[in-house]
Amino acid sequence: MPKPPRRLNPRREENRPLAGGVRAAPKQIKQLLSRNKILSTAVSRQLTTQNRFDAFFAERLEPALGQAVSHYVEQGGKLTVFVASAGWSARMRFALAELWPELQREWPQLNAWAVKIQPAAASEVDART
Repeated sequence: MPKPPRRLNPRREENRPLAGGVRAAPKQIKQLLSRNKILSTAVSRQLTTQNRFDAFFAERLEPALGQAVSHYVEQGGKLTVFVASAGWSARMRFALAELWPELQREWPQLNAWAVKIQPAAASEVDART
């Protein structure tokens, strides 16, 4: 027969409040991230890649299409472009098909691409979820 569950007993050592009621101050995210160099280098590397894609596409895409793109992600040789709507997605697919040879010259590790829809955030005015 199984043992009954342990009861909450305030006299037990693990259930007592801290001495003096003093708890350690919560740590800020900035402090936690600054200690982890691996994470900060990965974030900076991703930001650099994002900026390179932004510059590449800013020169080659029409301004309206460029503004519909929220961000670019390159992972495992696949470039994923996130756009605001299905209409922009179709236009971006045509643009990527035309720009694919230039993209491969600039980034030889790319071997595939995809366009995905990422709608506007719900916090924006008149946005729907």
